[in-house]
Amino acid sequence: MSESLGRSTVSQGFDPLAQLNDSSSGSKTSSSSNKGVLKEVEEMDKRLEKPDLSQVEESKKKAKATKKKGNSEKQKNSEPGSAAVVREKISKNDYELKGQDLLRGEVNRNAEKASYVLGSYAYNGVFYITNFKIVFKPDDVNFLRISGLPSDYFTLPLGLIYRVACKKDAPKAWVMELQSKDCRFLKFNFALTDRCQGFISYLNNAAILATTTPFAFLHYESIEHKPENTGWEVYDVRGEYERIGFDLDRNSDWRLSSANDTRRLCKSYPKYLIVSNKISDNQADKVAQFRTKGRLPAVVWKHKNNDTTISRSSQCMAGLKQNRCAEDESYLGYLAQQNKGDKNLLHIYDARPYINAVANRVKNGAGFESKDFYQNCDIFFLNIPNIHVIRDSFKKMQSICSYAASDSSKFYSQLDSSSWMDYISLILQGTARIAKDSLSNGYSVLIHCSDGWDRTSQLSALAQLCSDPYYRTYKGFQVLVEKEWVSFGFQFALRCSQCNNRQNGDDHNNFSPIFLQFLDCVYQLLCQYPTSFEFNSAFLADLAYHIHSDRYGTFLYNHQADREEFGVREKTLSYWTATDGKKSDYLNPFYDENLEITRRLLEPNHSLKKMKLWEDYFLRYNPCNYYPYPGIYSAHDHMCQMMNDQKTISSSIQIYKDELSRYYKMIASLKKRMDEKGIPYDDIENPAKKSDHATEEHDPRASQGSTERIQTTSQSATPDADTCNEETGERETANAVLNGDTDE
Repeated sequence: MSESLGRSTVSQGFDPLAQLNDSSSGSKTSSSSNKGVLKEVEEMDKRLEKPDLSQVEESKKKAKATKKKGNSEKQKNSEPGSAAVVREKISKNDYELKGQDLLRGEVNRNAEKASYVLGSYAYNGVFYITNFKIVFKPDDVNFLRISGLPSDYFTLPLGLIYRVACKKDAPKAWVMELQSKDCRFLKFNFALTDRCQGFISYLNNAAILATTTPFAFLHYESIEHKPENTGWEVYDVRGEYERIGFDLDRNSDWRLSSANDTRRLCKSYPKYLIVSNKISDNQADKVAQFRTKGRLPAVVWKHKNNDTTISRSSQCMAGLKQNRCAEDESYLGYLAQQNKGDKNLLHIYDARPYINAVANRVKNGAGFESKDFYQNCDIFFLNIPNIHVIRDSFKKMQSICSYAASDSSKFYSQLDSSSWMDYISLILQGTARIAKDSLSNGYSVLIHCSDGWDRTSQLSALAQLCSDPYYRTYKGFQVLVEKEWVSFGFQFALRCSQCNNRQNGDDHNNFSPIFLQFLDCVYQLLCQYPTSFEFNSAFLADLAYHIHSDRYGTFLYNHQADREEFGVREKTLSYWTATDGKKSDYLNPFYDENLEITRRLLEPNHSLKKMKLWEDYFLRYNPCNYYPYPGIYSAHDHMCQMMNDQKTISSSIQIYKDELSRYYKMIASLKKRMDEKGIPYDDIENPAKKSDHATEEHDPRASQGSTERIQTTSQSATPDADTCNEETGERETANAVLNGDTDE
């Protein structure tokens, strides 16, 4: 695989893609095989640069002779002039990616001449596949610029491929349709049927083939000089909870439990959990048994002033028979007692619609808490739909926002029919209620849905984002993602349909853009409070891209236990390492940490009138989002760049002011020393005057001429009163600038 594609094509006849296809379709008869060779030669003659015609005729004769002799397919493809040899001879040097086109650890798999199909037009180029991505390079190097598309439009990591299919576009042409998870819809035309099917066979199997060694491991292994900062130290469990306000060293109401150190309680939970000091590890074990997937209530945030807390869990196993657990009821009672004052009440927010929660009682023997047994609790349902509804909505968004639908005259009606904005509004509405309860109303909160890793993660993270200004900083947001999504077991492999999950037969039934929804909600908050976030929309869009790319280990697998088993921390790079290298691109120039609005609770406006389409993600690969400046994708980005430029210029001006101030102090010091020694300023010889005296002594005629020139100049340049006043004003202004008394 590491050899060049040209070489492997010659030595093997058909390349590995064709072999994959051959192995699945079985052997063909000798007659049909020979006809296929002749047809392939004719197609190559028409489609590629034409070789020597005599050579083509000779290849036809040899193919006919091979038919009579009944030779095998492998022998025929190795004959001079066969399709494989003709293809290799024409484009041997063009069929592989080199240099900067490849990442470390990335190797070429195969390549083929193809055409990008857009409507009734086709654009010729070369289609490449590596062990990390697919790339299409148009023959016209200006195609992307002229079309208004970003430079990475035809670069697609294998992890971002959502669906791929092969369809017959014409009697002699086959089209590969490729749909990505970031709203790209690409169609490529291959003249040869077996080539198109071979590529599709490879792409469909690439995920399974990558399960043994995901690219993140290969990428890290090939780096000679490993970075000192690998990004895995972003989130420190104990340090973060102490920052929040939990006193873990003294006898307090809370403790850091290690009951889940061996994942005994819950495989998808972190090793260390904040629990009430009034509950033992044995009691915590019983609480975990009463919650689906063992996801017992865990405290994740505490208000420093009123001591209210935010906790998260999964649904309880009440069932139709109203099963009870004394330890679970007592534990929620302890959480309610942490409120200051007389508000000993816990608000439970169930993210599901009420009817769905009731259905879980019947179907799974689960359900929700009853007020008859949880007397210090009030329960509220937030009506957020499940993953299947969200997936269907996202499919509609993919169709609406793709390049193929760029000229749609019914864009807004289609956007409304997708209901994507409605679901974003519902999540923000629930977030507002939770954050306001915890901060303003003084109630502790417990959040759960069914299993406690989808809608629960969304609401818990967003509530903390609105409540705690630290999580709105560049570094704090990384900590929030690590804590609420990575460590608490959001199933990235399952919900993002990663390579290492497809080997189990998952056909996107569990795929759902839950994390993307969370990022979209953060984008809405960023638009509503532009000075309260240190990061920008580009940071969120790149994060949404790399949860699928499989380039970094941060988002591999479903939970921490799997990451520890496969050594992700030791054998891959963290995504946060890459972001630190591009931090300047991700900073929001409008952020001001000193503003009062930045430090207080953010109350999301969930009105549909305030919802905005996240163009940096959904229209990132649509030409309608084209902005006529290199490297700038929107008017907002342009404004941000101008703000950054203004800050750079202001910083440079300040540097020059500091330099001028330093020189002024030096001049003042010299004047003081001259005054102390009694040296008048006029006694300092001017070098120019000294040069004139030397010239006059050497040549008297020059002295006379110089005198005449001075007289003539003085007569012709005698200033009037207005000119003198202007010059005096300029000198006063210059002195003021030097003394730092003006902003000019």
